[in-house]
Amino acid sequence: MLFCIAPVDAAVIDELPESCKLLQRLGTGLDNVDIPYAESKGLIVHNTPNYCLEEVAIQVTANLLALHRQFPAVEAALREGGWAAKPPIPIHRLSTQTLGIAGFGRIGRKLGEIMKRLVKRIIYFDTYPGEPVDWAESVSFDELLQTSDLISIHMPLTDETRDIINRDTLSKMKETALFVNAARGALVNPVDISDALNNGVIAGAALDVFEPEVLLADSPLREAKNLILTSHTAWYSEEAMLDARVEAIESIVDHLNL
Repeated sequence: MLFCIAPVDAAVIDELPESCKLLQRLGTGLDNVDIPYAESKGLIVHNTPNYCLEEVAIQVTANLLALHRQFPAVEAALREGGWAAKPPIPIHRLSTQTLGIAGFGRIGRKLGEIMKRLVKRIIYFDTYPGEPVDWAESVSFDELLQTSDLISIHMPLTDETRDIINRDTLSKMKETALFVNAARGALVNPVDISDALNNGVIAGAALDVFEPEVLLADSPLREAKNLILTSHTAWYSEEAMLDARVEAIESIVDHLNL
């Protein structure tokens, strides 16, 4: 079965014909699949983990640079008739800053490869960090939160990571910290990050993903200060859209050739 955003829970799995042996997602995350139940039924679950690495990493980079140069606040003031040669908060040169990457998989590493020329230091946290690199340092999650000037999260959504960005973890960040999430919406508690932005706990954020998928009309995020919102567009390019389909088809063909 080929699927994308729709949830594949036990009820859906029970409706599948016995001939179905593979659940193939057009996308990276698998949090919309009841994997334990699927495996108990003898099903194999695959995703397409490579198709949009560049796109997501570039969007996160763009968000970090826009936040660092305070584009949202400067533009808002200008549209309201203001004019100032300096942004509202002092800016320190990007080459003096530390980037923290929470989740050092394919996309996290791609982001680091792009940003390593721009920042002074890159640190990362990952429960299963994989091969080390000579341009980034592995640290604890708390150290990453406390030390980073720029933070981007790239964790999968699990029971352990749901709402991992919350009132407590936000309070550990610097008041000048800038945070980006282009991974999974449910990693971030929307009320807590809205409060943190409105009360100066952190300086700015950019969110591309939400829980539920479509941002609610009454979400507190819509009124939060210094927040860039995009509608889950980080994955997109014409090439990525094609690559996702090719990667999924190749996965299916490989399975059939087993």
